Amino acid sequence: MSIPNILAIDFGTSRIKASAWNHENSKVEILPIGLDERNYIPSIFHVDSTGEITFGDVAMDLMIHDPLGVLENVKLNLNKSIRAANGQKKEATDLLRPVFGEILRQFIARSALYKPNFPVSLIFTMPARWNFEDIFSDAVKGIFQLPLNIFFEKEPIAASFQWLQEEQGDFSGYLVIIDIGGGTVDWACLHVKPEKVEIVSDYPPAGIEGAGLELDKSILELLESKLSQSNEEPDKVQRTISYLSKHKELMLDYVRKIKERNQLTKNTHVKFNINGSEILLDSDEVITSLERAGIKRIVDHSCRYIEKAYNVVQQPITCVLTGAGSQLDLMSQSLELVLSGLGINSDGKFTLVRPKEVKFSAVTGAIYHYLFSNGLHPGTQPKESLKKEANNANWQVKNFFDIHKNYKL
Repeated sequence: MSIPNILAIDFGTSRIKASAWNHENSKVEILPIGLDERNYIPSIFHVDSTGEITFGDVAMDLMIHDPLGVLENVKLNLNKSIRAANGQKKEATDLLRPVFGEILRQFIARSALYKPNFPVSLIFTMPARWNFEDIFSDAVKGIFQLPLNIFFEKEPIAASFQWLQEEQGDFSGYLVIIDIGGGTVDWACLHVKPEKVEIVSDYPPAGIEGAGLELDKSILELLESKLSQSNEEPDKVQRTISYLSKHKELMLDYVRKIKERNQLTKNTHVKFNINGSEILLDSDEVITSLERAGIKRIVDHSCRYIEKAYNVVQQPITCVLTGAGSQLDLMSQSLELVLSGLGINSDGKFTLVRPKEVKFSAVTGAIYHYLFSNGLHPGTQPKESLKKEANNANWQVKNFFDIHKNYKL
């Protein structure tokens, strides 16, 4: 069986990512869909007074000139009409359509990824507890001329396949995936067997809202607090605080980047430059702020889910920590500490691991899951054991449908 056109899209609370199968080198690749070949698009939208929608970096620029048109946290409000401060109201489908259209355009334009005149298997990753399939399906109607085969993959399940790919298929047993995204934390308990991977039927996936976004907001609040105590001239301090307030989304994106680039260790500082003011945050202050913002809540809920999973399966569990929020060493250290306490009377009960590709684990793992469920294995001949899993029960599959409205590429 030849590998078809495969495109996966992860519409995140703060970032939109995509991956595709490269037919020339037989690998899953992250698409550089953002400005200047960046591998993500900011999940920011802008609606002007005429109702025109822009997204991503263009919307980020408009935030400075027309902040009343900004729409944020769209992923957390997909089932509602979303209203900007200027009174413009949009449905989630209207906002998603131009984003998905741009990603599809870029996918088709890359010859190594796309076979002309073949249907496209389009995979959307979604939080474990959400069922917004119709919204995503409607958003791609009318923007593509070829038939699409639409798949919906739960994010923690997709992330498990990224980790299993790194393990080269040598793992079998029970996994709990802890997927810490920008707006949600999701968990899934999986049983990995040589011939298939399945959700443990007695223990469904679960999740909570909040996560990376809460942590970013806590650092922004800490910056504002430090500024108010600054010895700089009052007018400059006030201008900087005003800048933080007016350009909140820009600042959250900046905080997110600084957070990802810095390891929070004792007796170090994290430097921020905001509107000409340099602010040094002591790492201990940042850690305290993050703990107050929600790390403890994330860790406690995660460990509760893991402990209940163990009570169901009664077998050692490998806990896979993934998602952008998992890059915080503080998060993994806190999880390890609590898990070691849970397993104090039973050595080897829990093991905590992180995939190498934590930022993109869901969007790349979704493609590996597709290959697995169709009896394919990247870079090798299909394994006999994988061929048995041709119709994996973890997938929610929509039928082929043709889209007739022309979309100008």
